Amino acid sequence: MALPRLIIRKGLLYSGLLEELVDVLEMKGDHLMEINAAVLKALTSIIHLDRNPKLNTIIDATGAANFHGFLPVMVRNCIISLTSSGNNGQSGSSAPVVAPASAVAVFPQPLATALFSFLYHLASYESGGEALVSCGMLESLLKVIQWPSSELEHITFVTRAVRVIDPITNLDMASFSDPRGTNNLHQQAGVRGGPL
Repeated sequence: MALPRLIIRKGLLYSGLLEELVDVLEMKGDHLMEINAAVLKALTSIIHLDRNPKLNTIIDATGAANFHGFLPVMVRNCIISLTSSGNNGQSGSSAPVVAPASAVAVFPQPLATALFSFLYHLASYESGGEALVSCGMLESLLKVIQWPSSELEHITFVTRAVRVIDPITNLDMASFSDPRGTNNLHQQAGVRGGPL
């Protein structure tokens, strides 16, 4: 978080930096997972520290408002990786998939955590929440809530999904109000022994 703070305080947030960060994020390779997590943390910091002026640029650069945009596809693949795994995204299940299981990358916990944190900060602003609603993110996040497990890592991601869902339900209450949304929250609260 120190780099984005330095960039913003010193006025070094030059035109094109956000697009370059997203370009790095789009690079493939297991050896880049830590770098990708750092890029997501940097984008999160920029949203958090710079507020709305750069938010639309981040939404555009990540394709957050489009179902087939880079960010929504990354989130769906992360959710598939998390929910179809035993420990770290490598084993399959009968969960519905967006991409073939072999095409879905394994998401290490630091990368998945950075991604959910980015989503939370993006959803905290109206235009970010609207982008997440327009790309169908609510349905994907509900899959995390449906995830039947009681391991600490699983509970952590269910909690993170609820934190992202909370601000966007005001914008898309119809999708959340259908039987899947509220029933899934009630069911998971019962499984976990209390509120999420």
